[in-house]
Amino acid sequence: MSTLKLKIGESFVDTDDLEISVVLRSFLFENKGSYLFNFTLPATESLRKEFSNFHRPSRSGPASIIKKLDLSFGLLRFTGNATISQANKEAYEISCPIDSGDLAAVLKSKLLSDIDLGGHRQESSIPIRVKASSSIDTYINLTNPEPFTHSLNIPFDVISLNALNEFDSNGLSFTASDNTSMAFMFTLNIIQSYSTSASLRIFKNSILIQSIYISGYQNTNFVIDLAINDVITWDIFLESYEDFYESIIAFDLANGSTLQILLPADSMSTNGTFLYPGSDYASFPVENPKFFDSIEDDTYQVDNISFKETYSKFFPVLNYYNDLGFPVTMSGMSEGQIFSTFNIFTPFPYLAFFIKSLAKNLGFTINNNVFENPDLNQLVIFNAFSENNLISNNLIISGYGFDLADHVPNILVSEYWLNLCYLLGIGWEYKSTSKTLFLSNLEDIMNDTNFIEFPSSVSKSVNLEASHFNGFRLKQEVSEDSFIQDNFRSLEGLNFKGSVYILNYLSGITDMQINDCYYVTMRKEYYIWNYDKEFGILNWIFHSKDFFFIHESIDKSLGETTLEITSKIFPIMLNGYDLLDHNLCAENSRHWLIPVTHQPGTFEGLPDNFSSDFSTSLLFYRGLQYDSLGKLYPLGTPDVFNYLGERVVTEGHTATLSLRWDGEFGLYNKRYKKWIDFLLRSPGTWEFSAIMTPLEISRISFLKWYTIQNHRFLIKEMNFNIYNDHISEVKILAVAK
Repeated sequence: MSTLKLKIGESFVDTDDLEISVVLRSFLFENKGSYLFNFTLPATESLRKEFSNFHRPSRSGPASIIKKLDLSFGLLRFTGNATISQANKEAYEISCPIDSGDLAAVLKSKLLSDIDLGGHRQESSIPIRVKASSSIDTYINLTNPEPFTHSLNIPFDVISLNALNEFDSNGLSFTASDNTSMAFMFTLNIIQSYSTSASLRIFKNSILIQSIYISGYQNTNFVIDLAINDVITWDIFLESYEDFYESIIAFDLANGSTLQILLPADSMSTNGTFLYPGSDYASFPVENPKFFDSIEDDTYQVDNISFKETYSKFFPVLNYYNDLGFPVTMSGMSEGQIFSTFNIFTPFPYLAFFIKSLAKNLGFTINNNVFENPDLNQLVIFNAFSENNLISNNLIISGYGFDLADHVPNILVSEYWLNLCYLLGIGWEYKSTSKTLFLSNLEDIMNDTNFIEFPSSVSKSVNLEASHFNGFRLKQEVSEDSFIQDNFRSLEGLNFKGSVYILNYLSGITDMQINDCYYVTMRKEYYIWNYDKEFGILNWIFHSKDFFFIHESIDKSLGETTLEITSKIFPIMLNGYDLLDHNLCAENSRHWLIPVTHQPGTFEGLPDNFSSDFSTSLLFYRGLQYDSLGKLYPLGTPDVFNYLGERVVTEGHTATLSLRWDGEFGLYNKRYKKWIDFLLRSPGTWEFSAIMTPLEISRISFLKWYTIQNHRFLIKEMNFNIYNDHISEVKILAVAK
């Protein structure tokens, strides 16, 4: 005969006269987990010790205590983290999430950035063409009755020629081998700097051209234009304190300080151009002229122009790609002036890799990992975090690797997980005892023709409670992207009249009325007849690009209850009709299809008051695709088509899913249609009771179909009580097919 066994922390609990209410819920139907609802235990001596005398008013510590709970009744077992929030000297009140509730509670305690995604990887963003390090500590301690200065040479090892014979070294100097630019990257490990100021100075042909204050451990970077026979030298310039009883300079440059040199022609790593699972992240161009909008306009100016203005006006594309690589630096001319800057590097973690890492970090396994399936495995997590380092007035790509954990949204894993499942139509359940997460696409559940005979007979049945939906609404909740707010609007309230091929054809329409709407096929945009503020007349004006964040079908005559499914995760949009490559360094008339967003970003070294949170968004990486010049580039997109308008089929990857709701490849048609039809047409919720054994209860799955008395159904909820020596009848709520 089975009996109840209960262990909390390290203490076994006396279960005589104990009654524990259990509710098991399916996440297919509502956002509520499974729980052992509040029950009371007598405050025995062992429990008082286990709970550190939680009941005493004089105790100090947290407002609640969480202990591991293990409950078993025969083959039925639940584990979770029990919370003790109320107590007196006679009793403790305890509640405990189990199964899906237990996983939800664990996910609530973690941010996405808490998940280990491989740590700081040493993959270099840029190739190091020349590198030297200081071989000895340099220490000086000088005194003088008056304030004074001192110039200190940096004892880098002699830097030899590289394999391409591109540099001629002469101790502390370089001679350029051709007209070019070179990037000098200093890492100075300063143990002590006891002076009014210490600065690193760069000289070209003995003329000072750059100077930057330094202290502590610091990366310092210069980009210098060089001609043949130019000579570059550098030193550290020190100034003593004034108004001190004795002017002193004490300076210690430690062993291990380095100098690296690279050419603008060098490219950053192309590892991010591989499809999953060939890489755990993707890199592709994204246009974002607002990336530096959180920085004040006049911050970090160079030659009277801030790098914010340089990027937003001339180099708005991040992860810029050309000629089969990501150039380290970019240059171009505007109105007779040359502008140069560093490429912004942002890796996008593959969602499948993140889910796999999440399971590994939290110690559970995934049964039927749908994120590894071909339709989802090329999804990437969008982010606006750059691996560029801010050093004074220069922005330069980091050469010391990166951590993918920096490139995920700053939200709770629980919130992200639920919204991810809502967006992609994924059902799940979790078994605490085996630490297994079971996944299934909603469409797969609907396509399942196997019906399991319910393992017990009905002891009490209640009539079906009909569900009356007047239709459905699918919604992606958009925020933090002004490009979407400015370019995408609903057609609600408009008189949609049809489509024309090009914009000029609208002028031939003569019977238009206010709010008449036409779709312009060539531009993939909607235009309406309305008041044009710019010209002060009625005119055909732009209304929206072709993407809708709400997809619905509602017949209000059927009632007021609408089936609504909302996700706070939404895609980054495409450049649409304006396909021009807007970077100043672009080849003439280059057109391509790339994502566009208008939201502030953040990057390494940016002060906290300038940093920004980026949106919770997804994109697909579709591999290398052709632009208008017939050149390959890495394509990120929310859709299934490339620049040429062809459906992507490359490297064994066929695009079968779009992140838009509508269309042949849309989320509604591919992942929601049959599920929504089921919920709208279902006769309703059927309530019945059954006598079930512990084994029968433990084997129930919320992702499987059951049949009993000619009813076919999915289980929505199970309620029962566990006593010391028996289990009550199980009350079951089921959604009938």
